[in-house]
Amino acid sequence: MMRSPVPPILLILVIASGCYHYVPAEPGDAPAGTTVRVRVTDTQTRRFEDVVPVVGRMIQGKVVEQDPTILLLDVPIMTDLRGNRVETVSQRIDLPQADVIDLEIRSLDRGKTALVIGGAGLAAAILVTRTLSGAFNSDTPNPGGGTEIVVPFFLRIRW
Repeated sequence: MMRSPVPPILLILVIASGCYHYVPAEPGDAPAGTTVRVRVTDTQTRRFEDVVPVVGRMIQGKVVEQDPTILLLDVPIMTDLRGNRVETVSQRIDLPQADVIDLEIRSLDRGKTALVIGGAGLAAAILVTRTLSGAFNSDTPNPGGGTEIVVPFFLRIRW
């Protein structure tokens, strides 16, 4: 029996699925609309822990506006799948710049992105090749008689 090479490829895709990384930056380096991860003081962690997701004193969101005293972030608090659309509910929070310990900007990792796209293309090529060559058909006769219909499976990766 021939083993399918698809599971190892899927494993590689899952491992490499993080197509971005965070780069340390100064608060002034993050213009409005930039996705950031901010480490805040314990005081700010306690202030927002019931309102927005705070993991290890880190808050992730998009910069709405900032000045020398305040950093205004739009922080996602809930994601809902409605049909084929994803709706995100956000909360705007203001952080005093004095309580911001670290700020990191989200940046695209071109190597991992290329690996994911290449892996997905390879998996699709293998599936199409195997389907068209009849690799999904059974060599044993159908014991119940009649017509056998083979439906290949497809992989959906959400970003």
